[in-house]
Amino acid sequence: MTEKMSPDGTVRAAFGDRGELVRLWLDPRVLRAPDRLAARVLDTLASEAEFDFEPVLQELAGFPALRDSLARFRDELPGVRETAISDDGLISATVTGDGRLACLAVSPRACHDSKALAAAIAATVRQAAKAVERRNFATAHELTAPAGSPRGARCG
Repeated sequence: MTEKMSPDGTVRAAFGDRGELVRLWLDPRVLRAPDRLAARVLDTLASEAEFDFEPVLQELAGFPALRDSLARFRDELPGVRETAISDDGLISATVTGDGRLACLAVSPRACHDSKALAAAIAATVRQAAKAVERRNFATAHELTAPAGSPRGARCG
């Protein structure tokens, strides 16, 4: 597990081994500036980690159609977006196909309890990331399914 903290120390995040958000902490001071809260969280959750497709593409040199499909998939990931909205409608998070938090909106009405807000933000971000993961898995399945096989077919 790794941790990141905002420069002012008001936002701290813990990430799992795959870069997934595990926990978010908010200093109660951030509740005084809800307009800057989302920007601080976005900056803190910004991920430097990226999956390196190049070794995989090199391994697929003997399979040009699959290699080209995977390269297109890689190129399209940053443009894929999935948005999740918290159950109360006060938080929305948009995650890109490559797992980056692209947008976070927090209603000032949500800014009453830093622990509850941190948990709600983390849950909403995870929900959007899960939607991206499902979409990416479906796309990868389509790319690797044998020609002529029905969509959603499973082996075994």
